[in-house]
Amino acid sequence: MPYNPPHQHGLLTPYFEIYINGKEVEDKLYDLVQEITYEDHESGSDLVYIHLADPSFYFIDNPLIVKGAKIKIRGGWVNDVVDWLDGYISLIDVEFPEDGVPLIIITCMDESFALDKFDKKATYTEMTFDQLVSTVIQNGGYKLEIDPNAPKLEKVYEELSQANESDLKFLLRIAEENKIGLKIKNGKITWWHLFEEPVVQTDLHWREYPYNLKRASFRYVLADEETNVEVENVDIDTKEDQKGVASPETPIAEYYKDDTDTWRLR
Repeated sequence: MPYNPPHQHGLLTPYFEIYINGKEVEDKLYDLVQEITYEDHESGSDLVYIHLADPSFYFIDNPLIVKGAKIKIRGGWVNDVVDWLDGYISLIDVEFPEDGVPLIIITCMDESFALDKFDKKATYTEMTFDQLVSTVIQNGGYKLEIDPNAPKLEKVYEELSQANESDLKFLLRIAEENKIGLKIKNGKITWWHLFEEPVVQTDLHWREYPYNLKRASFRYVLADEETNVEVENVDIDTKEDQKGVASPETPIAEYYKDDTDTWRLR
């Protein structure tokens, strides 16, 4: 059956709730929310960004709103609210614009934040990705269960270096380099081949009161094929024929017309 969004007084009404350390925030916090962005990533961490105005310095001076505080955010529509994120405050940014009213951006991360607290240096040798995940979880003392249904990956890495990066960033980097999806959910860590499952990302943006839906974007991405392709281009200025081999990391040249109607390389 198609989804029928709930309506209130004939209108589709967005709704959200914020809980810090298990307690719903005060009404005056909701009054100061300017925008909320929810990013639901199939691989990696789910994130929520809360944008607030703080004219009375309520948030800046609030000892509960600090990095590492537990936060839960529920959202959706009136009469149809679901859990968006149950995790931690991972970052707090403060800006002071010309009007003098502080703008605060609270970045919230799902439970994978536990693996993102500290940067480390380490070297791992002669192990598969499965063994790498197990070793990182064990060495870090994380209370995570390894998904028994995650695929067994046979590739053995001679040496993997973790240099000044958190366990989460390290695992995600190795996973991305090897076309592997990685996710921590409900106390369990799992992974999969990206060519077997697409990566899905949903972004929802809410604006200041009355919290109408501002914009939404949905991204559906399959892993890129690891190929190099021959490319040929003619330099507009020199008229020379340029040839080479391009990879997915090769920057794309862009041209534009200047005020004299002449094509230039950007």
